[in-house]
Amino acid sequence: MDLAKKIYKLLDEDIIYHYTKSDTAFLYILKNGTLKASYLKNTNDPIEYKPQHSSSFFSDEKFRNKSIEIRGEIKKMRSETRFISFCEDKGNNNNLRNEINNKHIENFYLGIENIKFIRKLGCVLPRMWTQYGDKHKGVCLAFSRKELKKEIEKKTNEYKFEEIEYREFPVIKSSALVTNLIGLSPKKIDSQEYAKKFISENYKELFFKKHNDYRDENECRLIINYDKENDFEYINIKSSLKAIIFGDNFNKNKYESLRNKFEKKYDLFSCDINWGSGTMILR
Repeated sequence: MDLAKKIYKLLDEDIIYHYTKSDTAFLYILKNGTLKASYLKNTNDPIEYKPQHSSSFFSDEKFRNKSIEIRGEIKKMRSETRFISFCEDKGNNNNLRNEINNKHIENFYLGIENIKFIRKLGCVLPRMWTQYGDKHKGVCLAFSRKELKKEIEKKTNEYKFEEIEYREFPVIKSSALVTNLIGLSPKKIDSQEYAKKFISENYKELFFKKHNDYRDENECRLIINYDKENDFEYINIKSSLKAIIFGDNFNKNKYESLRNKFEKKYDLFSCDINWGSGTMILR
């Protein structure tokens, strides 16, 4: 497949990206054909790995104890909710796709032409390669969002797949952090059910808000609802994985044979990030 066709496919709005280390990609994700959903408590964002909830003040001991109990349930359910982070393209790329489709691009290897078509792709973000792509030694996996959803729905419909909204402080609205039991009877409140309902009603605030400083990550996130009876940890990727993009500092001597093996196994295409002359291109 020539480079123009590869870039055309990557410009599809259905494509989303997941950066990772080479070892993680080749020894786990590609070898097993699955993508792991991690616990929210294992992120590196304090808004997510630390409990954020508070409770209304109650002078009555029964209300106070019930509120503390509910807060504990919310903390557990939120921290043990599983998620996977992906990166989206920056803006709509349909015009660029049409331009590739309607005219012959003679040489995509020429920097100025290449940059024009790849600059909004979610797989060419330098900060993402540095932070999540193992300092440019890793890989970026391109997935079909539609195919991922189909695979998830074979196991559960209890999930959310949405874009992150970026804000200044406070990142989470106070209404999503306070449990209000006024007018209720502590004896009649099932703490787990209350916590589950509270999280369901406030899920956008609790799972899809991050500080503005993260905005260039352009994240969309898969959240799998907490279920202690049916822990959904791995997603089959055999139908959703569409391409692999290799970092500028990717170790070809170590992984080249595996690269060829998995390209054939998953019937996908690959591209290489290349830095030179002060810019970055795909090749």
